[in-house]
Amino acid sequence: MSLLPSIYANNFASVKAAKKLFVDDYVNDYPHTLSSIQLTGIETVEEDRTLQPGTAELLSTEKFNSELDYSLLPPWTRVFHDKFPIIIADNITNDYEFRLIHDPNSFWKCNQIIEPIYDTVKIGTQTVTEYTRPTIEDEWVEGGTFPFQDLYAYWFPSFQESGGYPSSGGRDEDNDENSIAIVIFGGAMINQPIYRLPWEDPWENESALFSDALAEFIADQNLTWGGGWSGSTTATLEFS
Repeated sequence: MSLLPSIYANNFASVKAAKKLFVDDYVNDYPHTLSSIQLTGIETVEEDRTLQPGTAELLSTEKFNSELDYSLLPPWTRVFHDKFPIIIADNITNDYEFRLIHDPNSFWKCNQIIEPIYDTVKIGTQTVTEYTRPTIEDEWVEGGTFPFQDLYAYWFPSFQESGGYPSSGGRDEDNDENSIAIVIFGGAMINQPIYRLPWEDPWENESALFSDALAEFIADQNLTWGGGWSGSTTATLEFS
């Protein structure tokens, strides 16, 4: 009978070690119901060089107009797991697919598995309009408008490990520090985080960050060139 406590103790230790190994090596689907993420909206940018001081002594110049349609970029689709346990090594994704998982030790901490895609997609065109005048005292006369170049972009979302840290599985303050940061990477994209709280479901779409970024770009260009730049955007990051 004196051996029983040590046997039970050894059993308890082995079971505890096995449970820890299971929790550390296996993960669950992240509890948020997000199923896809995509970009939509139209963005236009104009550079009218007839309005810039640098063309004051010229007899010919141009106006450039760009239009981007972000809805032409493929959406990214989340893959949910249909079996348990989930083994991280098995999480190889297909094109434009991603997985969101979490470690039970940190319930609200979001981890992403994704294969970034750098293949570009045509999403717009830039045209050029020619202007001429007989002398610098004359008004500009508009000439022809011609295609100048096609515009391409790629994109992928990156769910940063910057939020949802409470290890107890409970919630913390509703602020950016406890949010998931989604960063959009790609040509013509913004590379700054969009914050969403992990326990808010569904997530609201984001458009203000895109319009703010364009407004800042236009202001910087006008400061550099003395004017002539304008634009607008309805670009939106949509969560569904």
